[in-house]
Amino acid sequence: MKQAVAFYVSGHGYGHAVRMARVIRRFREIVPGRRIVVRTVAPKWLFPPDIAVHPADFDSGAVENGPLRIDARATVARLRKLIRNRAGIVAREASFLRNERAALLVADVPFLAGEAAATAAVPSIAIGNFTWDWIYEPLLAGHNDSPELLRAMRESYGKMGHFLRLPFGQAEGFEIFPRVTEVPLVASVSTRGAGEILRDLGLAPGDRRRRLLIAMRGGLPQGILARAAAGSPDYLFLEPGQVEFADLVKISHIVVSKLGYGIAAACAAHATPLLYPPRTGFREDAVLEQQLRRCIPMRRITEERFFDGDWKRDIDALAQLEPSMRQVPSNGDLVCAEIIRKTLDAG
Repeated sequence: MKQAVAFYVSGHGYGHAVRMARVIRRFREIVPGRRIVVRTVAPKWLFPPDIAVHPADFDSGAVENGPLRIDARATVARLRKLIRNRAGIVAREASFLRNERAALLVADVPFLAGEAAATAAVPSIAIGNFTWDWIYEPLLAGHNDSPELLRAMRESYGKMGHFLRLPFGQAEGFEIFPRVTEVPLVASVSTRGAGEILRDLGLAPGDRRRRLLIAMRGGLPQGILARAAAGSPDYLFLEPGQVEFADLVKISHIVVSKLGYGIAAACAAHATPLLYPPRTGFREDAVLEQQLRRCIPMRRITEERFFDGDWKRDIDALAQLEPSMRQVPSNGDLVCAEIIRKTLDAG
């Protein structure tokens, strides 16, 4: 059995899995024939169909209470349980790595992956725009065991040899890694012409309505969309399906979504404006807002208007903003894949 590259991917949301799937695809292009295994609780369909995806729970993530709120109490409880059981989890994952003859572990970005790799004597690389200790830090404020929990996470991260730092993330806290390299966005970029995409969607070239893409994971209740569409008859509402997501972002005049790395990267790569409702408990949102505003027009809609479907004034105001002319490098998948290849060659 050939040696493998093991990708350990957080199952929180789809963003981690989607960007690692892109890195995997690019890595296979430059290193054909290398065996790849994925360890995650994210859906298998997010990855290339011929990749071996092994379900395993080793990452606490964040417990969400609806689409716009973190359940801080449940998240901390889940983190405590994970760290309480870490010895068994690490032993199990180290055994998995040995059985798979792993030559390298790539993590996005569960902290216990670092400890598992070190136990199995496998070199490791982390890829991300944040680390989980940074995300959990404000949620742990006031808890007596906060220093202990943060220390456990940072010690595990410190066993990873290299952190590939994506844009739109935390600015501090990377000193725990022996080496840090900044890499461009990992984003799917459409290469198709707008006319071709519109034909695939069955849209007439003369349709003058501005296109609005609804990009909320899990979708929105139809009542909200119906009210928003009824109040904005001069806009054409689109939802994922039919064509590739990157194609939809490319031909849309506005994307409506909550914040997150995946949608931020897609909008930045295509210079597509973003309308977003505020989220509570997501520390990364403040950073995303600040950094993404340098790349694309953005507007925040209040939670009340968002869930009432009262979008008209906000999408009209966003449509009036000057479009972005900034080119954002979006070849992070290739850069990461090359670093993975060089790490393997050096090993």
